[in-house]
Amino acid sequence: MKTRYFLFVFLLCFFFSCAEEDNMVISNEMLTESSLQMEQAKIAIYAMGLDTTFISEWDRYYVVEEDILVCKDSVNLSRTLTRQYKTTYHVANFQTITIGVDNTIASNTNWREAVQEVIVLYNKYTGLKFVYTEDDPDIKISKKYISGTNVCVSGVFPSSSRKPGEAIIINSNFFKDIDSFLSLNQKIFLLAHELGHNLGLRHTNGGPEGAAGVGLIQIPGTPTTDSDSFMNAGTCGNSWTKFSHYDIVTFNYLWPKARYTVSFANNCCPSITVEVGSLLERSIAPESDYQIFSGWYEDRELTIPWNYGKRITGNLYLYPKWRYRTSPLVTYRKESYSTNQVSFTLEQTTGVTLTGQVCRGFNEWWEIAKYGGATNVAVGKSSTLIKVMYVNQYIQTSSTVGAFEHTERLVLEAGTYWLSATFPLELGPQNGASLKHGVTVAKIAY
Repeated sequence: MKTRYFLFVFLLCFFFSCAEEDNMVISNEMLTESSLQMEQAKIAIYAMGLDTTFISEWDRYYVVEEDILVCKDSVNLSRTLTRQYKTTYHVANFQTITIGVDNTIASNTNWREAVQEVIVLYNKYTGLKFVYTEDDPDIKISKKYISGTNVCVSGVFPSSSRKPGEAIIINSNFFKDIDSFLSLNQKIFLLAHELGHNLGLRHTNGGPEGAAGVGLIQIPGTPTTDSDSFMNAGTCGNSWTKFSHYDIVTFNYLWPKARYTVSFANNCCPSITVEVGSLLERSIAPESDYQIFSGWYEDRELTIPWNYGKRITGNLYLYPKWRYRTSPLVTYRKESYSTNQVSFTLEQTTGVTLTGQVCRGFNEWWEIAKYGGATNVAVGKSSTLIKVMYVNQYIQTSSTVGAFEHTERLVLEAGTYWLSATFPLELGPQNGASLKHGVTVAKIAY
């Protein structure tokens, strides 16, 4: 093994022209680099045909495949450099920005609807809060005749870290009738793009800084070319689909959403980190062999129950409530071949176990998996769906077993609930007695 080790070291360092290849002393201390540089190195070394699953660093080398050293100065990181660009100023995070159209835009066009859609997108992916208003907004959208320029819509870069660029101008001279020529999705794309400029983003595929004087600052973790980026230049007329992966990386770098910690008394459940405005998952519930979990409370005295419709807007500490088990385990069951409605009533908040089981009968697992959306169990309250579990997600299509089962914890408040189970009807009529074609079973137990 030792001979093989040094043979590979010699070959790689010679082939990739590492400096001082004859002076191969391995340091006892591991050197550190930024996580970004390591990711770039992984890409370059993978391109050499090597496995980078367990890559590490020692002295002047990257260690790959356990016994191969690749000299660091033989790895061309410039080929894998990942950058997009912003101006010198970008607006500060966690502020409220108002945006709206003025009276130069007719009310019977759908520019206002496009603005509302863009607001939803930016509120979802950034820590900024956008609000629509036509009463002196921070960013005013107007339509003007701009002569002598081949621009469809134009946004203004910010001049400070607090205030966004104050205007987005729609050029009525670019198309004969821009209001009707562009579809709603094309308008959404345009406004999302220009709003990026108002916040401080430059074109992903832009050239050098030149004489613009507004700054061309590289953003770590984004590519020099990204054909899917909404901030590419020359995209007037594109229809909106989604932000690219690296667009979201940009948002997370410049305007990350606020994140808060939810902790639980007595460490009865592991702490979790959530984004601002998140809802607490009903699946978070402790278990006990002797007690029944009766919900989370905001105070130690257990007088303020947690409302699952309440948004999380800060760090949260929750206390569990328990009641002693005075009766055997209660179970409600619903088979997909049964036509009777199965309902159950909880007198108080209870932590339950939802089980979804699918039996294949004479069908193959791949056939059942093909109709995955029709293989599920669900629990709801009146017309409100509380939880749906797609059991086919847990099927191993090559298996020969007769059934697959999955369970999840769920917290339900007091009230009357229904339980359902569905099986793909495309596979034939069900036969509950012999499970001839297959069956899905839903169970609630507490």
